[in-house]
Amino acid sequence: MKRIPTRAACSLLGLVLLPALAVAQEVGRIDRERGRTMLRQLRGEIERHYYDPAFRGVDLEARAAELETRIDTARSLAEVLASVAQLALHFGDSHTFFVPPQQTVRVDYGWQMLMVGDSTCFVARVEPGSDAAGQGVKPGDRVLSVNGYRPTRRNLWQILYLFHLLRPQPGLRVVLESPAGEQRQLDLAAEVRQRFRVADLTGADGGGDLYRLIREAQEDQRELE
Repeated sequence: MKRIPTRAACSLLGLVLLPALAVAQEVGRIDRERGRTMLRQLRGEIERHYYDPAFRGVDLEARAAELETRIDTARSLAEVLASVAQLALHFGDSHTFFVPPQQTVRVDYGWQMLMVGDSTCFVARVEPGSDAAGQGVKPGDRVLSVNGYRPTRRNLWQILYLFHLLRPQPGLRVVLESPAGEQRQLDLAAEVRQRFRVADLTGADGGGDLYRLIREAQEDQRELE
């Protein structure tokens, strides 16, 4: 848990309730207990390490109790993880967030965005061969909204966190504006790759699985920077 202060506003909490890419399988007793355990561990980390002993005015005990109740009524594993993540999202702090267990799929949206100033977001890169490239998305296009949310310097990290790490989507609906001022709405499909469901963490395979997990974690971190 990092302790660097920030002024990021927590304005996208509702995003954690979006449908996830993963199949909404039924939640069993063990799944709920694991969710409660993760929530309690996250709360403990915040209590021990958060830079502000007043927790920026967040009633940590009340929020944790509310989310534990939500875990008890969750209808999918995605909702369980979303409930755990929401405890950290209440702080609106880009250096304090929950890293969920590895998803069974990995998504590549085929394009990246960056902020210029506090409220202007642009497409920074488009991967050749991606659906975004096929639909004419180009670096320099202004990003007006992503799945209905307007990116700003304060919330961009939340959009990236939610759609890349917590709730990967099979595609994103974006509204773009070309340098000439033409606006268009596009549904940009992501490339979805299946991850291995079982990884060898002993190194008996020569370290291949360990290396892959480290590389993917580094890539996930770069998405949030």
